[in-house]
Amino acid sequence: MAVAPGGRVVVSARRELLVDGTVRLTDVLPDVRVQRGTVFASRSVQRPDSDIWRVDPDGTAHRLTHDGRSDRPFPLPDGRLLWVSGAGGMAGFVLDGTRLTNRPGDAFVPVPARHAPSRLRGEHFIYDAGDGEWSLNLRTGKAGPR
Repeated sequence: MAVAPGGRVVVSARRELLVDGTVRLTDVLPDVRVQRGTVFASRSVQRPDSDIWRVDPDGTAHRLTHDGRSDRPFPLPDGRLLWVSGAGGMAGFVLDGTRLTNRPGDAFVPVPARHAPSRLRGEHFIYDAGDGEWSLNLRTGKAGPR
């Protein structure tokens, strides 16, 4: 599955992340994003655990999360990173380390269905929760169906 123009970044059938034909990570989940030459991927070395990794343009890989419950990275144009984390027992959105949704006492907000398309519109993250489209306000953390 190529995820960048020209096939520069590819996830192989063996779950290897290849950048320009060189394996940079193994055990990669298919939710890979590319932002300005930097690759963001989820890696599951010990299933069902997964963490977010960043692969810089020079090929250096950096582990960004360490909870074993993070996946579906979405890099924002301003350099921040949004992802889904199940740490604490319920999957919710995390923005640069701050939990936005599904904190204790919060109303439940569904997360994106795996491999569902998502996009940014202003300060709103628009995503498919599997049963319809939702909008998450990145400034306030409030979300609802569209």
